[in-house]
Amino acid sequence: MSAKMNRFQTWLETAEFGDVIMYLQADTAQRDRQVSAFFYQAAKDGKVFLYQKRIRTGVFNYYAKRIRPKAGRVLAPGEIYEY
Repeated sequence: MSAKMNRFQTWLETAEFGDVIMYLQADTAQRDRQVSAFFYQAAKDGKVFLYQKRIRTGVFNYYAKRIRPKAGRVLAPGEIYEY
C-alpha cells in the first residue's frame, strides 16, 4: 500500500464522529481510482459520508465525513442529498 493510502487508512481508523478529510481535488478525468475506490467502499460500509464541493467549472474537492460506526448502510453512496 502506498504512503498516501496508508495515510487515508490511518485517518479512517482514528477519525472521530464528524471529522472531515479532503481526499481528492481533481477534475472528473483525473480522479485517483485507488483513493476513490477506498472511500467509496468506506461509504458502502457505513463509515463515512461522501460529498463534493465545486471549486470552479470542472474542478471539485472531494470530502469524506466520518459517521457513526453503527450507521451501517443508512447513507448509501450514489444517492442525491440536498444540503
